[in-house]
Amino acid sequence: MNELAEKNNRGLLSETERQDMEKYLRVGNFLNLLHAKARQSLQPSSN
Repeated sequence: MNELAEKNNRGLLSETERQDMEKYLRVGNFLNLLHAKARQSLQPSSN
């Protein structure tokens, strides 16, 4: 991922690499959402 990010910053990504990077970003965003939902569900109720 770091290599793809560096190539992207330099404007050197191929179309396939760009698609791969977008997939990694989507998976990362999904994992962030799952982590947030897990943290929220583990918090004690405020009632």
